[in-house]
Amino acid sequence: MGRRLFVPAVFADLFASMPPKTASVSRCREWLEATETALRSQISGPHGVQAMRMIPLLMTVRYTSF
Repeated sequence: MGRRLFVPAVFADLFASMPPKTASVSRCREWLEATETALRSQISGPHGVQAMRMIPLLMTVRYTSF
């Protein structure tokens, strides 16, 4: 079984737009960058701590995959 990631409901829309495994590398990279930017914009809001916890995860995926 693969690993699972708990995504808080407030960020579900961001992750619902995740490209499929068959998507091009450039599309996946764009999605990771856009999602990271969207999470960074949430830091000053009420869900900032959750956003700060998820940003390093996305950065790790981006740096190890591309």
